[in-house]
Amino acid sequence: MKTLVLLLAYFSIATAKEAEECPGVGHKTIKGAQASDVVAQVILTKKHEAHGRYTEYDVEAQQIYRPANKESFKSVILIPKRCKVTTGVRYIVGCTLGNTCDYVVPFTLTPRRKPRVKNNKASSSSD
Repeated sequence: MKTLVLLLAYFSIATAKEAEECPGVGHKTIKGAQASDVVAQVILTKKHEAHGRYTEYDVEAQQIYRPANKESFKSVILIPKRCKVTTGVRYIVGCTLGNTCDYVVPFTLTPRRKPRVKNNKASSSSD
């Protein structure tokens, strides 16, 4: 697990959008997911009915971080209603062994360093 946290932190993979009110949002690392039994990168494919404080979503797992086997991850998960999630978008989710996910963070690839700008001025200008 420590390797996973370091890897995600190194590449700055998990970032948060400021307008969302969802557990886990506001952290630039996956600290909130450390208490989860299952951590995965998913795309929400379909929204279903609500169950109490949660809404049910079909998901397509892109990568399972913990546990390493796909059998432990369910294709239908519950996300708190207060999470402002969108179908078709990729998220990092931290869930219980059931299917309740209380850690939901938008997945973005953000480079830590800004790319270098090449100087394209002609060096051999003679007048």
